[in-house]
Amino acid sequence: NSIMAMAATIAFAITGVLAVSERRVDFFSAVMLGVITAIGGSLIRDVLSGRKTLLMTDEVYAVPVVVGCLVTLVTLKFYPSLTSEAMIAGTIVAFTLRAAAIHWSLRLPPWFTTQPHDK
Repeated sequence: NSIMAMAATIAFAITGVLAVSERRVDFFSAVMLGVITAIGGSLIRDVLSGRKTLLMTDEVYAVPVVVGCLVTLVTLKFYPSLTSEAMIAGTIVAFTLRAAAIHWSLRLPPWFTTQPHDK
C-alpha cells in the first residue's frame, strides 16, 4: 500500500513539473507546482480516508518529491529533448530516496516538522 501511494505521489509530482516546464516557468515555481500537485493529492487522499497526513509527521515524505522534481527540471534544462529520460531520472531518484527513508526509518529533524516539541 505505501509503495503504491509513494509511486502515485511521485508520478503526480513529475507530471506536474513536466506540464509547467514547457511554459518557461522558473525553477522554484516549477518545483513548487510539482510538489503542490503531488502532496495536495496525497493530503486529500489522507483526509478523505481518515488517516493521519504524512505532512504532519516527521517522516521523510516531501523531500524526495522535491529532489525528484529538481532532477527532472535540471535534466530538462540541459537536455530539453530528453523528456522521457528526465521523467524517468526524477522518478528513480525520488522513489529511491523515499524507499531508503522507509527502509532505514529516516526522520526529519525536530526543527523541520510541524509537531509541537517537548521541552
